[in-house]
Amino acid sequence: MLDGAVFPQTEIDSGSTIIKDYSQEIEGISLEHILSFNHELGGNTANYDLKGRYKHTDMFHELFVLYGFFDGSGGENRFLL
Repeated sequence: MLDGAVFPQTEIDSGSTIIKDYSQEIEGISLEHILSFNHELGGNTANYDLKGRYKHTDMFHELFVLYGFFDGSGGENRFLL
């Protein structure tokens, strides 16, 4: 079994320092991977009667850019989609 962490898409700020610190902390506590979810579209509840958790105002990081940033920050974590 591999222990890992889930990337907090909507709970983390978009600043590069914060994301880099998160990645390095995950590696520092010896977790093997970072899992993140892809969310293509958030619905605008002003136009549609939607009951989902995420709205069009919620920030999601584009996964390939996020993983490229993690990789460029140095580290050995695996990334899971």
